[in-house]
Amino acid sequence: MKKIWLLPCTVFLVLCFSCSKDEEGTFEQRPMQIPILYLESSTAELFMSNVNEMKLSYRGIQLDRIIGGFLEIPTTNGFAPFFTDKVYWDVRVNGNRMILEKKSFNKELIFSDRQKLLFEGGKIVELINT
Repeated sequence: MKKIWLLPCTVFLVLCFSCSKDEEGTFEQRPMQIPILYLESSTAELFMSNVNEMKLSYRGIQLDRIIGGFLEIPTTNGFAPFFTDKVYWDVRVNGNRMILEKKSFNKELIFSDRQKLLFEGGKIVELINT
C-alpha cells in the first residue's frame, strides 16, 4: 500500500522545524491547518473526500495533534486511500526526536502506524518505522 500520508506529514514537519528557536513566533504565526492536495488519477475521484486539510492542535507552544489522515477503503482492485478527519496523529516531541502515532476518533478503528523522526539542525535526518 502507498504511504500517501507521508508527504503531508513531512511538509508539516518541515514547516514546524524550519525556524530556529531564536525565531520562534507568536501563537498567530503557527500554522493551524495544512491543505491536502490529491495526486491520484481521475479514476479515484469517487474516493476523494470533501475534507481537504489537516488541522493542527497545540498544547501551549508545542504541537500536540495533527487531525486528518488516510484510511484504506476496500475496492474491487484492492484498496483506495480516503482522506478523513476521523483519523489523527498524536505528536510527542522529546529533544530532537518526534514520535507520530496514528489513531482514530472512532473506537472501532485501530491502527498500528507509528513513525519516529530524528532532527538535526531543523531538518529530518532519519525516519524510523516502528
